[in-house]
Amino acid sequence: VQRMMNQGICLPDLIWRRLNISWTIFFIGMGTVNLYVAFTYSLATWVSFKTWGLLGLTLTFVVAQAFYLARHIPPEDAEKKPTGAN
Repeated sequence: VQRMMNQGICLPDLIWRRLNISWTIFFIGMGTVNLYVAFTYSLATWVSFKTWGLLGLTLTFVVAQAFYLARHIPPEDAEKKPTGAN
């Protein structure tokens, strides 16, 4: 994740590490849930789950990550604001 987003977002290494670990855990969890549904329920239920369930969980996770990142993104530099303007 850091390699993809490092050009646009400057974050401390600890935050990048947490972000990478959370994505890893998320994908392992999603794979586990997917296998459970695939082998426990009917094919129609599994297809519906893959189409809507995994999509919904992924979008929820991405929004949660956005809120987490927003807390750690530094504010705009003061030098970018015009000086002397009211």
